[in-house]
Amino acid sequence: MRQARGRCEHKPPLWFRCAAPGTEADHVHPCSRGGPTELWNGQLLCRRHNRRKSNRVPSPLYRRRLERRRKKY
Repeated sequence: MRQARGRCEHKPPLWFRCAAPGTEADHVHPCSRGGPTELWNGQLLCRRHNRRKSNRVPSPLYRRRLERRRKKY
């Protein structure tokens, strides 16, 4: 939560990062799909984005963009 500064970490490709408070912890690569329960595999999402993501595995592009964004905050 501290790393994400309390904000949702979702960011669509052509838009700004979500301004909603991050209230739910989520696995970037879901446990149900073989993702590890490790800190580096976690992300903070608002309720809406966590429900939309469900147990989908994000694209490599999404993961790279998330890593790059995290360096800024």
